[in-house]
Amino acid sequence: MKLRAVLPDGHADSFMRQLWAWWYEQTVHMLQKRHTSVSVTRLMQRISRIRDDYTSDRLPTLVEREDFTPEAETELADACFVHQLHWVGASRQLNKAMVDYYRAYTQTVAWIEDDLVDLEELARFEHNLVDEWDREFDWMLDDLGDDATDREQEQAGKALLRKTLEQTRYQIREAYDEAFFSRGKHHELADRGRVGWHPDFRERVANLIRARA
Repeated sequence: MKLRAVLPDGHADSFMRQLWAWWYEQTVHMLQKRHTSVSVTRLMQRISRIRDDYTSDRLPTLVEREDFTPEAETELADACFVHQLHWVGASRQLNKAMVDYYRAYTQTVAWIEDDLVDLEELARFEHNLVDEWDREFDWMLDDLGDDATDREQEQAGKALLRKTLEQTRYQIREAYDEAFFSRGKHHELADRGRVGWHPDFRERVANLIRARA
């Protein structure tokens, strides 16, 4: 079998990294006696599945949940998007949010390095996410009114967070529907202060930046 014939144009290195990662996983399974061999049919199915991710309406998933390390968790503990979660009492979501953020951010970098997406495409996707969030944020403020208590603001912010992260209307590519990527990009936008959950998030983000200066 000649791999050259199935390599996606311009993305051979990325394709081979994915294939070698899968093959390594299979060798570990064989050493653990979870299975004894890998058939040619199974190998060809995996090659075909990986190659399908390099079409114009799809993208490969290059960062898995298992790639999130304790070191990465430590580095993200004081990130702005983590503070934003604390401000609306979403502490139980911290680890999941960190994983989604890490995967989305790291994968975006890998896509750019491998020329799988361009900056304009990413900017357009982020603009759509911000626009959708902005509409929901305004509805939240209207519903709260000017006399909302701290508790009411926190609860409203948490509800907005949940609704936003469940939003799957916009995708970076038509056939790329990995939910972690949209969730992670929302956290990345929150980390940059472009979106937020608490009604007063802009003031709080500004105070956080000043405290770090």
